Amino acid sequence: SHTVHLDSGTLSGLMTARSGIYRLFSVLYSQTDESAYAFLCSALPELKEFADGIECRGLSAAVDETIALCGDAPDSLSRMNRAFTRLYLLGGNSIPMTGSEWLSPEKTQKSDPYFAVRAVYKSFSFKKPDSIKESDESVAAELLFMAASAAGLCEAAPENAARLFAAHKDFLKEHIMRWVPAFCERSSALARECGLFLYGEIAEMLKMFLQFDEELLDNLFLSEEDL
Repeated sequence: SHTVHLDSGTLSGLMTARSGIYRLFSVLYSQTDESAYAFLCSALPELKEFADGIECRGLSAAVDETIALCGDAPDSLSRMNRAFTRLYLLGGNSIPMTGSEWLSPEKTQKSDPYFAVRAVYKSFSFKKPDSIKESDESVAAELLFMAASAAGLCEAAPENAARLFAAHKDFLKEHIMRWVPAFCERSSALARECGLFLYGEIAEMLKMFLQFDEELLDNLFLSEEDL
């Protein structure tokens, strides 16, 4: 690994691409309607190009599998709905979708991880939209925060950019990476066990992207002199 200094043009392009990917996954873990399916289908070619460009074979393979599973829209949409319901909406038999349920000893929502996430959101003036029905610490909300904060870096004043970048990077490491990869692994395993392959591949794509993104941010260094 090596440290990379970013000029403003490179920063803008990279953060815009990352923001779009995080936004896609946020939608896929909060909506299963026609617009979400259309978003997935339209985004896959760009995600494939991104994966090939960074030479991430695991992500590229998962994108290929997802493209193959996205066939006839009505059938694929109904399979997407069934999979989401089976994996996440069946109470005790479903996979938890919030950080507290994975991280707190009580395995209940709105414990210490919830308040820590809320504090970060407040510092960025981020508010979860009504389209995300789950709590602020849900996978959809945390991924959307990454999308919004990445996009915000493109517009940040030079004197604020390094601080915001550090907070953005810390959120990935201290919140998302503590539980979302495990969430993805369980999602993928249960999806395959139940024959719900589309969400199995979506979970694989997210896991691979997060692994890449953590390494990417670990190797980036941003200072006022770069901007």
